[in-house]
Amino acid sequence: MPFRPTRIFLLISLLATTGGGLHAAESPTPPGIKPANDLVTVNGKPITQGMFSVYVRSKQKGKPNEKPDPGQPLALLTELVNFTLLEQDALADKLDQFPVVTAQLELTRMQLLARAAIANHLQNNKITEVQLKADYLQQLSEMNLNEYKVSHILLDSREKADGVIRKLQDGEDFTVVAKSNSKDPSANQGGDLGWLSHGQMDPAIQLAIEKMKPEQFSEEPVKTEFGWHILLLQEIRAVPKPSYAEMRNGLRSERQKALLSEYIVDLRSKAKIETAAPEANKTEK
Repeated sequence: MPFRPTRIFLLISLLATTGGGLHAAESPTPPGIKPANDLVTVNGKPITQGMFSVYVRSKQKGKPNEKPDPGQPLALLTELVNFTLLEQDALADKLDQFPVVTAQLELTRMQLLARAAIANHLQNNKITEVQLKADYLQQLSEMNLNEYKVSHILLDSREKADGVIRKLQDGEDFTVVAKSNSKDPSANQGGDLGWLSHGQMDPAIQLAIEKMKPEQFSEEPVKTEFGWHILLLQEIRAVPKPSYAEMRNGLRSERQKALLSEYIVDLRSKAKIETAAPEANKTEK
């Protein structure tokens, strides 16, 4: 039967749940006794405390509030023994020399070291509360803390939009005109879109609304990908500014992204990157 890596990986997942191989009487770490560095050996190959600890943490990831199962350490050690036996059998059959397996092993190693490099870079360039609070104040000063109660009439041409504006200029009621002319579903509510905050509107609409006064409609139609809009700004209200605690995690994420972007740019600037092309090799800096 031809070798299929996906079948092998599926088998590993199934074996990891069977629990066969070790029993309580064979436990290498009796309760209350600190284990040695080598917890167990499998055909001469040790499973170390460090390896076991990393595996336990990987299993607990995303489950911080889950109660520990007294039998879990033994079950996880059993899984590692099963993995080791399968690894040894794969090496005996020289499966590590299959191109797809070689590529997957190299990719896994690359990703692991890349994550380690990122963690090390962030550790060496710690983000401080002073930086985060400065970012908070900067963003707060640039933030639009208003909400706008908006209605609109949506039309599919500039000519129709100009005609509707003339009706409004002649004193016709916006709600009535919206119900009879707008092609947007909001026409049933007289074009009412409710309260909208900065960032919730199309940029062109947002720009126009921020220049308007309450109870004013737009004298010029606004073009978006949906068509031509006539806007009515009904009201403006202030919203509470977000607290530092509410924004802190987001600010930290932004700082981390900036740090990592600078890190990658610096690495690329120092690297010789050659891209294979049909015509010739291209060198990227």
